[in-house]
Amino acid sequence: MGDKTKQPEHELITKFLSGTFSPTDYLRKTLKLSNYDTEREKINTGLKCVEEKLHSEVSDHHEELMNQVTSLREIDQKLDTVKTNVSTLQSSVKRMKHTIQEPYDIIQSRVTQLQNMWYTMELFHTVHNFLLLLQKLKDQQNLLPAETGSDKSSTTTKQPQTSGTLAMELPKAAKHLHEIETVLAEVDLTGIEIVDQERPFINAISKAIRKKANDVLQTGLQDQNQAEVGLALQTFYNLECLPEVVKDLVSKQRKSCQIYIHNQLKGVTDESGPKSSEQTVRSMVFTRLTDVTDHIVKHFMQLAQLYKVLAKRRDPVNHISFLTVATPTVGADFLPNFWQEITNLLHSKLNTMVQRSKMINEILVSEYPRMHRLFYTFIQGCVDHFYWLQPPDPKPTPDPNQWLKNTMQQFEKHFQEASLNRLLERVEKLGDKMRQGEPVTEDRGKEVPTEKEKSQMQTLQPADLRQLVASISQELTATRGEKALSPVVLTNIGTALQLFCAKCKKSVVAKWTCAAQIATPCNKAQTHNAAIYNNLCKLSTDVIQLIGSQPHITSGSHPSMMATSVEVEGWEAAYKKAMWSLHETLLEAVAFASSIISPIFTTTTKYSEKLLMKVHKEQYNTESGLQSKSAYIAELENRLQTTKNKILFTLDATTQPYEALSKKLAGHLLSFWVRHACLVPVPSENGKLKLAGELVNVHFAINTIYNVEKLGPPYRELRAFRTVMFMDTQQIAACNEVKNATLHPVNVVHHLISRSTALQFPYQQANPPQTVEEFSEELDPLFAEQTENQSKQTNDGAVLQQKSFDMFSDWWNTVEEMIDAFDQSELNDGDKEIVAALHTLGDMFWPIED
Repeated sequence: MGDKTKQPEHELITKFLSGTFSPTDYLRKTLKLSNYDTEREKINTGLKCVEEKLHSEVSDHHEELMNQVTSLREIDQKLDTVKTNVSTLQSSVKRMKHTIQEPYDIIQSRVTQLQNMWYTMELFHTVHNFLLLLQKLKDQQNLLPAETGSDKSSTTTKQPQTSGTLAMELPKAAKHLHEIETVLAEVDLTGIEIVDQERPFINAISKAIRKKANDVLQTGLQDQNQAEVGLALQTFYNLECLPEVVKDLVSKQRKSCQIYIHNQLKGVTDESGPKSSEQTVRSMVFTRLTDVTDHIVKHFMQLAQLYKVLAKRRDPVNHISFLTVATPTVGADFLPNFWQEITNLLHSKLNTMVQRSKMINEILVSEYPRMHRLFYTFIQGCVDHFYWLQPPDPKPTPDPNQWLKNTMQQFEKHFQEASLNRLLERVEKLGDKMRQGEPVTEDRGKEVPTEKEKSQMQTLQPADLRQLVASISQELTATRGEKALSPVVLTNIGTALQLFCAKCKKSVVAKWTCAAQIATPCNKAQTHNAAIYNNLCKLSTDVIQLIGSQPHITSGSHPSMMATSVEVEGWEAAYKKAMWSLHETLLEAVAFASSIISPIFTTTTKYSEKLLMKVHKEQYNTESGLQSKSAYIAELENRLQTTKNKILFTLDATTQPYEALSKKLAGHLLSFWVRHACLVPVPSENGKLKLAGELVNVHFAINTIYNVEKLGPPYRELRAFRTVMFMDTQQIAACNEVKNATLHPVNVVHHLISRSTALQFPYQQANPPQTVEEFSEELDPLFAEQTENQSKQTNDGAVLQQKSFDMFSDWWNTVEEMIDAFDQSELNDGDKEIVAALHTLGDMFWPIED
């Protein structure tokens, strides 16, 4: 029951404990909601509850409350003591303040007096320093125009000083001026009459010094005079405005180039209207481009000179680099940044110009080599100042080479295509003309043309060929000295030659049998082929002459830093590749030209071999016919003359294939006759004389087709055979003609066998026996292989002599077996000498290997 009575009482007093309790609000709410008496009774009940709790708490903590009362009494006593001491201290402070107040006031007044005196002295010192600096500044006043000084009393007329004095005095004047300006900025000297009187003079001379320094800077940059530029920079440094001056100068140069590029290239587009002639526009375009590049080079050189002096010059007092001072404001890379911005603008404006005018685009494409030289010269004019590309720490950007490549790329591509198209169009026209004179059928090709038909068949005139050569020459001339274009043009020329060869292959009729005949005069097929051959050889010769006059690309030809070792190697590799490809094309053209006429020489060779084989039918054991020419030789001479005069006359005898085939034919015929002459038994002296006479006649007969004295080994073998023919058997193996293999060892062996009455030739010993024709055909590939090996001579003559005749080893083994099969006792003395000589030859040329 006790708990239930206490709980409402607690609730009655809880609301009075709230921090936001308002008696007025509580009373208003109570009177409005309930009875006054009831609420008063509730409050009284709550008060009683509080009193009970208070009495309870006091009773429970009586001892603690008594102890606290005792402590409070002690605190009151201590507080009274403290108050007494504080009062005493305050009395003492009052007495001390009264004692020291008067001296303090005196000291305070003295300090104020000294402070005012110090400030006054400092002001006097500042004014004095100002006047001293002003006097020094006036000492350099003679550097400036007389009218710049506004103070007439302080301006004197002096003679102008020399450039050497200017170099010394202008920076000093700037230094003194800056010190005066610093003094005026740090201390307020306004109201001091002597200072205020000099302010107009200071302002005037400040403008004059800055103007003079700026003039010296501009003059130094224009004249590329480092001394003047350094003088101006030192002046601006002393004025402590160097970074701002450099930044302003770079900005002005950049803006000047931008405006100039815009006006010049925009003017080209505006003035190249539809009614303008191409020649006028062409001249204007390159004039404007030249002006633009010259303007850029001029301003870039000035900034490069500025950068060089900034990096080189240092302040003589603190030794700080001017570039270090200017870098925070203008940046350390202001020169490459200027180059990149201006060249990119030029690239953009150039593209815009060609996009807006088709005529200008066509002009720049057709004149690409000229434009390339212009821009290459433009870069070369600045190449010495691309410091960011120089070792030991080169930076990849901006790269002038890459800019040139990007700018020229579209024009280069179109120029290459146009160059190739011009050459191919010219070749196509020549191909069409060649086919106009082509015989339609093989039967028509067999016909011998009349003089009128011959002229009609010559559809491709020398003037037409000269036009193609002139076109090739123009392409080479246009790109002469151009490293990037030379390989491309050479490749285009090679492509044009390949197309011309293809046109010739389609038109030539060398596969017809009538194209190789020598029985009748030159027919239509041979006439047509001869015209193609002559034109092809003429074109190849002219191209070789043109290419031979071109300068070669070497690293020594490009000493500038623009041509790095990697780039030079790239240019040289491309040039060598193009030259090699063109060389291969020319060789293919010559080989094809040779294949056109080779059937005639092949037919002539086979027919002449048949005639020379008749040497075996001649009688050399009688005295008749010593003074007369053999019938087969007369027929050979007649055939060779007929072939030369009736068929080969249509060919250009000065061409390399014709000369090579003629030489090969003559040399083969001489060797062939010597080979078979050595197989002919000549038992008597009269037979030797007859054979020697035929040797001379063969010489003269073959001389109609080629000068045999220029044949070399075949001619020497012919003369050696004549010498050996009249030697005794025992002399042959030891003579120089045999030792040096001037006369082929196989022919020597055959000649020795021809002297014997017992020995037989290898073809006679064969099973089944061979004819001399079959034996000759069997030896032909061996002689051809030996000739090919001789063309690969080594420096060791002994090795050459030993190995050049290995392909005849089987043949020699047959001869040796034949010799060994004979009983030496049954041989006569002459045969024994022959056998001994044969063994000597075998040991000399086919020794037995251990």
